[in-house]
Amino acid sequence: MSLQQEYELLRRVPFFGEIEPAKLKLLAFMSERVGFDSGKTLVRQGDRADAAYLIIEGEAEVIAETPGGPVVL
Repeated sequence: MSLQQEYELLRRVPFFGEIEPAKLKLLAFMSERVGFDSGKTLVRQGDRADAAYLIIEGEAEVIAETPGGPVVL
């Protein structure tokens, strides 16, 4: 995926909607592209945040731990 394509992808995400184009292009340029195997746990509830993920291809399941057990969100 080209830098321009990544910029266009970010531009369509509402969370990034108010970021000025130059800063959004810098974000696209500085971002690390990673891939994960199916079934891989990325983060666990309660972990300290050190990254943010934008899914470009594929899907993820979000599971919240509740007093009644895990709940898929």
